[in-house]
Amino acid sequence: MYNLDIGMSKRTVIQSLGRNPDNLIGAKQYEEGKMKVLQYSRRSHWDSSIIEQYWLYFLNDALMQWGRPGDWQREADRVYEVRNR
Repeated sequence: MYNLDIGMSKRTVIQSLGRNPDNLIGAKQYEEGKMKVLQYSRRSHWDSSIIEQYWLYFLNDALMQWGRPGDWQREADRVYEVRNR
């Protein structure tokens, strides 16, 4: 996951990484536009098993964040109210 920078276009990211993503994790429509999450995996040279997975988040085809699955809260855009009695 080198040579990535926030704001890069999806096309530029794919060119920079030298290959297409392994998987489309999901997509969601927001007021600001479409969010798509792409997965890239780093594999072992010995047996092709997955060593690490990275998720790349694109809003309107611009890279907004990237990291390993679970690095960010799944429901970060929800607001919860807690009442104590």
